[in-house]
Amino acid sequence: MSNLGALYQQSMLKHPYGYALYEPESSKVLQPGFCGYLTELGQWTPLLGVDERPINLGDPLSLVQNGLTPFNHFHRAPADKRSWGPKVCGRVTQRKVELEAGVSLMPAGIPADVGALYRYSSKDGFGAILMTQGPVVKDFVYGTTPFRVWCKDNSEVILRRWPDVRDRGLIIATSTYTTQRAMMNAWSDTEKEISVGFHAGVVEIGEIGPSSTWYTSNGDGGWVAAEAGEPDERKVVFFGGLYFKYRRLAVILPQSHAFSSGPVEKARFRSFDSEAREFQMVDRVSDEAQFELSVTSEERGEMVELPKEMTKGQEEEEDDDDF
Repeated sequence: MSNLGALYQQSMLKHPYGYALYEPESSKVLQPGFCGYLTELGQWTPLLGVDERPINLGDPLSLVQNGLTPFNHFHRAPADKRSWGPKVCGRVTQRKVELEAGVSLMPAGIPADVGALYRYSSKDGFGAILMTQGPVVKDFVYGTTPFRVWCKDNSEVILRRWPDVRDRGLIIATSTYTTQRAMMNAWSDTEKEISVGFHAGVVEIGEIGPSSTWYTSNGDGGWVAAEAGEPDERKVVFFGGLYFKYRRLAVILPQSHAFSSGPVEKARFRSFDSEAREFQMVDRVSDEAQFELSVTSEERGEMVELPKEMTKGQEEEEDDDDF
C-alpha cells in the first residue's frame, strides 16, 4: 500500500467504523456478504464468478453456479442513516474562524453567505480529512460464526478458483458505510492548512455535522473527490468484516520419500476450533505439489451479533464470542 494510503487507513481506526478506504469503492462491488481481498495498494478486489459478478453470500445463485455451498444464515439488518461531520485523523487540529470581520476572511471558492468557516491544519507529520455528503448509510449483516464455518467448508474451492487468495487472504464483508459523494485530503511530513465552509451555523468537533453541504477553497490543493455515477450506486468509505489468512505449513510428501538427514519440525496445531477461527486443510496446488495450510480468521471493523430474538432454536450454532 502507498505510504499515504497506509497512514490514512491506520489513522482512521480512531473512528469506530472499520477499514477506511483511501480510494472509496463502488457499492456495486463492495456490499455486506461480498467476498474479496485487498491489494498492496489497499484497493478492494471482489471475487468474480462465472457471470463476472461478485461472489455474494446473500445471493444463493451466486454461490451455486460457482461451486460453493449455500449460505443459510444471511440476516441483513435495517439500513441506518446518519449525518457526519468532518472525519479527521493524524495530527490535525480544527479551528473555527469568526466571521464578524466580514467577507475579507473568506477564501476564494467559499461563498460569503456560509454559516461557518473552519480551518484544519497540521504542522508536522501525517494529516487527513474526509468529507461525506449526508446521509451516510450503514448496511450490515448479523453474526460471525456462520461466516467462519462457510469459509472452512469452501476454502478448497475458493483457493482453486481464486488463487490470489493464497497470498492476500480472503475478506467477507459484513458492514459498509456509504455516501453519495466523498472528498478526501491527505498529506504527510509537511505544514498544511485547508479551509472548509459550511452552510450550517454550527459544526461540532467530532461526530455531529448538521450540514451535508460544504465548500473548499480554490487555493487548497490535494482534494480528491469520489461521486456515485449511477442511480443505484453509492461510494463505500468504511467497511468491516472477517479476514481469513492462509498460511502454508508444510509440503505433503509421497510416503516413499525419506529425509536424508536432520530433524523435521512439525507444526503445532491448536485443538479443534468449533467456531472455525482456525482450521487446517490441504491446498492442492497441483497433483505433484500439495501443501498443508493453517487458516485463521480475525474481525476487521465493526461486527454485530445476531439479535437474541433471531437465534431461537439456533443458540448453539450462532453463539460466538468476539475476540
